[in-house]
Amino acid sequence: MNHLEEIRNFPECIKIENITPDDVFSYSGKASVWGEEININICFDDPPADENQKTLPEEILVFLEKYLAWINQHRQDVLQTLFDDDILELAEDWASSAEPYYDEDDEEADEPEYYIMEDGQKVFLPITEQAFSESLHLTAITFNCPYEDEEAFTEIWCDCSPDYFAYHSVLIYLNAGGSFENGGLQG
Repeated sequence: MNHLEEIRNFPECIKIENITPDDVFSYSGKASVWGEEININICFDDPPADENQKTLPEEILVFLEKYLAWINQHRQDVLQTLFDDDILELAEDWASSAEPYYDEDDEEADEPEYYIMEDGQKVFLPITEQAFSESLHLTAITFNCPYEDEEAFTEIWCDCSPDYFAYHSVLIYLNAGGSFENGGLQG
């Protein structure tokens, strides 16, 4: 079974609430994924057949709600993709460029005790997988929906708290084949 068939047959759904048309080609709404209420963006390459259509077709909505449930179940795969692409090293590089804090009682300290991020939070190095996992939270998912399944891809937008990346978001792509790819930092 390929990835899209797996999603079509996925037994769960996550409701997309407050769906509104943004323009002829896109819609937006809200949903709860990974325990966070996030923005959902649904974009089409082509306008719908009915130019006056103001609601998302039911068959597309059901598919996307199953897709959200599938993504909800694959958080660890997203994290593993980032870990495999050395996100911890990148987070440490960014964190070490923040304001260092030295223990004023330790006059011989070569290394800072911790770093103070732009959001005011403390970061201790090294950053562990667990610390990074707990910091990563979902902010938005964008479904890019051309009418041909093999071209579809999804953008998963995440932020970190503490903000390791100084107001930059982490982007993860999910292609129609079902593989996650690190899209790098955006911001």
